[in-house]
Amino acid sequence: MKHAKHGQVSTEIIILLVVIMGLFLILLTVSEKRDDQLAGIKKYLSAKDIADDVAWNINSALISGFGARRSFAIPAKLSDGTAFNVTVDGPSRSVLVEWGSRMYVAPLLTSNMTGNTTLAQGLVNVTNILGVIKVEE
Repeated sequence: MKHAKHGQVSTEIIILLVVIMGLFLILLTVSEKRDDQLAGIKKYLSAKDIADDVAWNINSALISGFGARRSFAIPAKLSDGTAFNVTVDGPSRSVLVEWGSRMYVAPLLTSNMTGNTTLAQGLVNVTNILGVIKVEE
């Protein structure tokens, strides 16, 4: 009779361990999804910072008046190491930062620009020449 009770306790412990392992597995899955969401938000915010910085420097050169010059640096990669492209689109008055299949757009105050439209990493100079914004690397 004692052996039957001992076997029943072992089965109950195994069932309890399976339930605990299942809950732990669910917790790990939810945690992994949350980490992926946070990584995506971090990339987005890094791209936003870059686009806003480029737009701010171009807009500042425009607002500062004739002869104003701004210099700024574009990083090589987003904060997590992802490659990206920066495009200054005069006709649509915007700065686009693209990475993978995603994009962030920052507004510009003018479409009156000359020079490079696709910017590479490194130093960029923006000059206001009689109201025309010249962008050069």
